[in-house]
Amino acid sequence: LLVLVGVDLGRGAPDHHDDDVHHDDHDRDHDHDDDHGEDFDKIDHRLDKLTSRIEDIRDRIHQRVDPDNINKARSFQARVQKLEGSGCDDQHFQCGGTDPECQSYLFVCDGHKDCRNGADEAFCELPTKKGDYFEGHIIWDTCTQRKPDVLGLEVTNVKEYDYFTPVVKLHVNILLEYENNLFDGHVSLPAVGHYHLGHHTISVIPPEDDRLALFCEFDGFNQDRCDGHIAHEASGEVCAEFVFVRQNGNHHDDHHDNDHHDDDHHNNDHH
Repeated sequence: LLVLVGVDLGRGAPDHHDDDVHHDDHDRDHDHDDDHGEDFDKIDHRLDKLTSRIEDIRDRIHQRVDPDNINKARSFQARVQKLEGSGCDDQHFQCGGTDPECQSYLFVCDGHKDCRNGADEAFCELPTKKGDYFEGHIIWDTCTQRKPDVLGLEVTNVKEYDYFTPVVKLHVNILLEYENNLFDGHVSLPAVGHYHLGHHTISVIPPEDDRLALFCEFDGFNQDRCDGHIAHEASGEVCAEFVFVRQNGNHHDDHHDNDHHDDDHHNNDHH
């Protein structure tokens, strides 16, 4: 009996230390798994932020190099320069850039770089081609008798000169639609004009005896809009202003193309 008691005493109480160690190891492993999960979540969040920033930077780069945005910026710059003045007289073209320079408009788009920065040969694309149609919206008008609500400009032919490239010959139809207390109707006036590459301007020779000439000036970058005005041929006095916007497709009646005059009440009125 003493021996058995001694054996039992030798064994003592069950040792739970190993179980505690095992549980501690399991808890630590579980904690490590939680830590790794949190780390992965943080990395994933950072990657999302970096991806978003990369996409944002890419969009900004695309916006900066987008031709439409570049042309809008240049168009705005041209309008500001028109208001402030270019530093050159009416017969000379401002080369611009960091080294301003004036060159004759006759040298613009002649195939030879006359500006030190080559600006005189940089923008020589015609804004008009056969079939183009621009619709003019009146700003004010003190000289035309018909007082048109809409003034259309249709390009029927374009002819480039091999021997004088700064100027291009145009054949156009001036289309008038009007309605007032005296008369209403529509008129198609065939006319000859020119596009001056240096001035970015269409000038139309007066098609009627009133000698009223039509002009439309582009800014050199936006080819879908030009600022138009009517002026007395002899004095150059401006007596009406329009804003012309390019129209896609055929926005005028086919009978305009063949009728020189089609006033409903008066056939000899001036535009």
